[in-house]
Amino acid sequence: MTDDRRATIELAHEAFHKANEAATNAANLALRMSLLINGGAAVALLAFIKDLREEQQHAVADTLVWFGFGVTAAVIALALAYFTNYSLGQVEITKVPLDQPPYLLDGPATAHWRWRYWAFLWAAIFAGFISVGLFVIGLLFVREALTKFA
Repeated sequence: MTDDRRATIELAHEAFHKANEAATNAANLALRMSLLINGGAAVALLAFIKDLREEQQHAVADTLVWFGFGVTAAVIALALAYFTNYSLGQVEITKVPLDQPPYLLDGPATAHWRWRYWAFLWAAIFAGFISVGLFVIGLLFVREALTKFA
């Protein structure tokens, strides 16, 4: 293996690992925040509900399901993010090394893993947006429940 080839491969691996780590951390932080805001909203409502009149309590309690679904969507998005990262790692591992530039070519399984990567990525993004959307829907229903019996 030539020094140029080795240096190119090492540089590519290092760049991949840095970019992958940054993207993974950012995505996981966003998904954990979605999990936190949905769960926090549910806990806040449970703490606040005792101070309401009985008809308001029932109306607000009915809105908790939206935040529960938001938590579920965030957990699903986190799992899909894991599979996205795993698939991206498999894309890199399945490449075949060469002795001349570009030094790495797609192997027989690379296309399969690349397809999985994109599928998991878009599914994770979709689930993340669904989680945030469920939070907003929950807020709108809480507002309606509180103003309906005010």
